[in-house]
Amino acid sequence: MTLADRVQCRQQMVEFCNVQSVDNLLIDGREQQSRTDIVDSYEFAKDVPREMHGLNIAFVHRPDDESLRFIETVAFNRGANTRAFTDYDAALRWLESL
Repeated sequence: MTLADRVQCRQQMVEFCNVQSVDNLLIDGREQQSRTDIVDSYEFAKDVPREMHGLNIAFVHRPDDESLRFIETVAFNRGANTRAFTDYDAALRWLESL
C-alpha cells in the first residue's frame, strides 16, 4: 500500500459508511504489505480524525507490521476513536462494546 492507495481506500470507506449509515469500521490489514515510510504514514494518519469523524475504527495488523500501529496512534492522538489489534476477534469485540 502506498500513500495514494491508503488515501483512496479511506475515501471509499468514508463514502460507504456515509451511504450505509455505518459507525463502526474494522480494517483488516493482516495481509497488507505497506510501502509507506514514516512520513507518508504520518501524512495519512493526521487526516483520519477530520475525514473519518464520527467513526469507531479498529485496525487489525500483523504483529510485525508497525505501519498500521503507527497510523492508529497518530490518528488517536489527534482525536480519532481508533484502536490497533493483532487479533481480529479482539477488534470485533471492541467495536461491539461501543
